[in-house]
Amino acid sequence: MKIPWFKKGTTNLSEDLVCNMMVEINNPPGGKVIFNSMTYYFCAPGCKIEFQKDPIGYISGEKHNPM
Repeated sequence: MKIPWFKKGTTNLSEDLVCNMMVEINNPPGGKVIFNSMTYYFCAPGCKIEFQKDPIGYISGEKHNPM
């Protein structure tokens, strides 16, 4: 029996560094930002705005904004 909601193989997910939610990189609801040649994906526009205020803080793990 095949269960249709399970996908075989790898998924295209990335962690939103602001709230730590997993985000589909093919269609991120909050958009994406390229910073220092790396692409970061966001679950909502608010997370993207917060990241843009202090990208190094979120990349380093010093900042975290649980939603």
